[in-house]
Amino acid sequence: GAHVDKIYYCPHHSSIAPCKCRKPSPYMIEQAIREFDIDKSASWLIGDGSRDIEAAEAAGIRGIKIPKNSDLTPVIRHVRNLVCLTANGYTGHIHGDMQVARR
Repeated sequence: GAHVDKIYYCPHHSSIAPCKCRKPSPYMIEQAIREFDIDKSASWLIGDGSRDIEAAEAAGIRGIKIPKNSDLTPVIRHVRNLVCLTANGYTGHIHGDMQVARR
């Protein structure tokens, strides 16, 4: 039942000039947090690169690193389980190919 409210992207390339929106900068994540009043403590970023996870951590949210081109269905199930666990104070977990970053 989720839907996309907005897509954020960086149109710049690091070989041309540095910018504030390229990961691992948390700039676009922080922009979305402000625009949509997102609760960071209840948020997760799913990414396939270390820079994704670094950006999530810099923005103060948890990150889950998955292998490139992964099926997101098991990841979503995993996150649902982790949400239940974190409500009880659990802060980190590694399961199979998914690595959950501690916040």
